[in-house]
Amino acid sequence: MNTSSYARKGYSSVSVQLLSNSGLLILLIIFILSIWKNITAVVILLSIFLAAVGIAKFWSHFSLKNVNYERFLSERRTFQGEIVQLTVRVSNKKLLPLAWLDIDDKLPKELPVLKETNEESLGSTPIVSITLSGYKRASWHYQIKCSKRGYYVIGPASLQSGDIFGFYPRSVITHESDTLIVYPRLFSVDSLELPARQPLGELGARHRIFQDPTRTIGVREYMPGDPFNHINWKATARHQQLQVKEFEPSTTLQNIIWLGIDSFTGNENIDSHEVFEWAVSTVASIGNYLINAGSALGFFANTYLAQGRNSITVMPGTSPNHMINILEILARITLDPIDTLETFINQQRGVLPWGSTLIFIVSEITNGLTATLEDLGKSGYQVVLFQIGNMHPKAESHFYTNYIVRTYGDITSQEASLVLENIQ
Repeated sequence: MNTSSYARKGYSSVSVQLLSNSGLLILLIIFILSIWKNITAVVILLSIFLAAVGIAKFWSHFSLKNVNYERFLSERRTFQGEIVQLTVRVSNKKLLPLAWLDIDDKLPKELPVLKETNEESLGSTPIVSITLSGYKRASWHYQIKCSKRGYYVIGPASLQSGDIFGFYPRSVITHESDTLIVYPRLFSVDSLELPARQPLGELGARHRIFQDPTRTIGVREYMPGDPFNHINWKATARHQQLQVKEFEPSTTLQNIIWLGIDSFTGNENIDSHEVFEWAVSTVASIGNYLINAGSALGFFANTYLAQGRNSITVMPGTSPNHMINILEILARITLDPIDTLETFINQQRGVLPWGSTLIFIVSEITNGLTATLEDLGKSGYQVVLFQIGNMHPKAESHFYTNYIVRTYGDITSQEASLVLENIQ
């Protein structure tokens, strides 16, 4: 064991030298000479000391054998501001007791551990020091406040133990780690004051894509292949021939949310990181609303994920798992643009479904971005712009709908809210 391990237990440099292999060899030679010279007192003292050292080495060697450390999270995925329960458990699965055991399993600083009052943070998980009898186990319970969205790795933990005298400390690093994904906070539709229909809803179709059976617009003569449950029997009786209901053709628009990463950088008048966190929550909140309304949702952003080199392009989908995928991306997204938003739009324009609703969430609006949005509006897309932060909005445009999102309070507090103002 190195010198620093002994120093941690409070031994002097002389003690460290005596407990080293060379020091023990010298003591053994003195012991043999004492026996030969018949120095009884020295023989007795060295016998006791060497026996203690032998016991200490044996104890230390087996101290961390069959010791298991486990970590349990009440949730693996949660939302910003929520509390997650963390339970840690150590088991000594052998007869030899643990004279002492130190456990160091620190958490990321963004996941503070709370005291029982839920008011004051303890910072990272405190180091635990215990003794544990053979075939016993001990558990501790903590509350973690998920104060910031992100993808977090908890662990590995460091375990340190040794002999009863503390002569020979021994440590091991566990291989097990746990992940905790913190999604951005969701705000209600009411707090966002989203339009119930256009531009974030359903439009009548220009072409007969499918028929909506909830919207009857008249009757017509029966044709082979018409479903029998569409027959209007009252109209059939009046006309004396089969009549079927005719429905209004409609289609649900595909929506793509665009997050302009570059618009949150370079402005000294705002806290870029704070405003960006509000923007990410706005993306999640609007997306959740659209998915719950049965609309197709996509998500584009001009940045990379930490582990990839491809820009974020999620095509529209409607399943709950699709929204979870977007939330996972939003948990990891960073304030690191790869292009201007207008450049990114032009790169992706060829894959956009015609007539879809394009929802842009930005902070600063450049002249180039304004021109690009107006061109999209002229090309048949419905364009909606959300500007985040308490700034003066750009002039209104006839080719897209413009909103300001005002933010109030700390994003993790219960009083936090978003208020949307239409500036058209």
